[in-house]
Amino acid sequence: MPVSDPVPTLDELVAEARQILVPAGLAPNEAEITIAAALERSRGDLELARLLGRRPTPVQVQRIRSFTAQRARRIPLQYLTGTAGFYGHEFEVGSGVFIPRPETETLVTLAIKSARDCGDAPVIYDLGSGTGAIAASIAVELPEARVTAVESSPYAWPWLRQNLKRIAPQVRAHFGDWHRLLAGLPSRSVDVLVSNPPYVPDREIPRDPEVRLFDPETALYSGSDGLDDIRQLAADAARLLRLGGSILVEHTEQQGELIRELFVAAGLQQAQTYPDLTGRERITSAKSRLD
Repeated sequence: MPVSDPVPTLDELVAEARQILVPAGLAPNEAEITIAAALERSRGDLELARLLGRRPTPVQVQRIRSFTAQRARRIPLQYLTGTAGFYGHEFEVGSGVFIPRPETETLVTLAIKSARDCGDAPVIYDLGSGTGAIAASIAVELPEARVTAVESSPYAWPWLRQNLKRIAPQVRAHFGDWHRLLAGLPSRSVDVLVSNPPYVPDREIPRDPEVRLFDPETALYSGSDGLDDIRQLAADAARLLRLGGSILVEHTEQQGELIRELFVAAGLQQAQTYPDLTGRERITSAKSRLD
């Protein structure tokens, strides 16, 4: 009777994954990251299991190899697990929706501070909400706030609704063009406009395959200089923000100065650019004029 092949050890699977992932352009530690995700464990748990010489089950081996093969095709790990952690919450993600990044957490922190400065029950609009990560995170921290998440993509919309229902059901979700919605709002009716909008120039195709191949184009590109949406948001903010209200947007680290100029030219004041968690200048804010 033939003897079946033994189940490989975790060390052997890590070495196997590394041989597949490194030639695909990924860092060596992606092997541990991918295997930990496949096992639904932390990297610390994985290292402990390796030290103890524990072997995965045959089903786990199959899942690890499936994850490894898909990561070698540069499918985002969040698409494989179906979730992305953000601001202490787990958001469901998948094809058609922009994956929230940790760097955007700084945008949320700044938006919360700006909203608190506006007093009780601030009115907040998250524009281009995607998964709802920004809107939901703000709403959980500020339960008294009136938060609206706006999304125009029919592919992202189901993810937005699903995440808001589970994490922050008090958030109002609106499907449609952001600028058209804002054009219909009364002047001086909003306390905070916050957005991680499209800001990549049309010709600057991202290098990372995970971004280039899997992030929705509508969430990336915005005209020849990448600022078409932000330019319109500046005009919207100048009309809509109440006294002391703020607009906050994420952008590339090269765009801060241009966006500050756009905000000031639109009639806003106190334009400032802030670093994200990696120390890069990625967020710019401005306030309504006092007069």
